[in-house]
Amino acid sequence: MMEYEIHARHEDGWWMIDIPAIDGLTQARRLADVEAEAADYIMVDQDVPPSAVSVKVTSIVAGGHEFGGVLGDLVLVRAKAREAEAEAMSQARRVALELADSDVPVRDIGAAIGVSYQRAHQLVSGK
Repeated sequence: MMEYEIHARHEDGWWMIDIPAIDGLTQARRLADVEAEAADYIMVDQDVPPSAVSVKVTSIVAGGHEFGGVLGDLVLVRAKAREAEAEAMSQARRVALELADSDVPVRDIGAAIGVSYQRAHQLVSGK
């Protein structure tokens, strides 16, 4: 599978999509459609099946400003947040189980760990 780096530039209500590896240019109305439009263009231009094409937006330019770097940073921060949330839930489950083993009522477990009593019940029930 070939990965193609693409650049998206907002211009006159359209996203212009530059595909440097094949000297291609296409457009999409919405940013959410950029990758699909680029992949379609590449498949037609290179006469390859969808399974042979992967695209990655490496830069986004709008209003004369390049946003690729800050968007990449945002992706990393969100990934860290997901990891932190997973760790928090793991700790919450551990604490909830310890409190339940100490005969603490589910409503009080919820209050102690900062979740609803319904969620506390799920945690101690293993759901």
